[in-house]
Amino acid sequence: MLYLGLMSTLRLLLVDDHEVVRLGMKALLERHPHFTVVAEAGTEDDAVDQALTFKPDIILMDIRLAGGSGIEACRRITHELREPSDYAHFLCRR
Repeated sequence: MLYLGLMSTLRLLLVDDHEVVRLGMKALLERHPHFTVVAEAGTEDDAVDQALTFKPDIILMDIRLAGGSGIEACRRITHELREPSDYAHFLCRR
């Protein structure tokens, strides 16, 4: 659920094939008390695996991934997450 109550924390998955981008995003996001980065991925396959393992509230995903596609990763993740309570919200960048 995305409602931020007094003690709620949003669990994030960061997906980008450039580690320096992931590190920078993580450093910025974790300065906010309501965000926790629970996992990171650099490939389409890793993104799917991490999403299914950690079931984050939000996935921040690069559309262009080395050797894959963020768009295809989104399709695969939503296909695998069958329960509505498991759905993540996606934010993508080009």
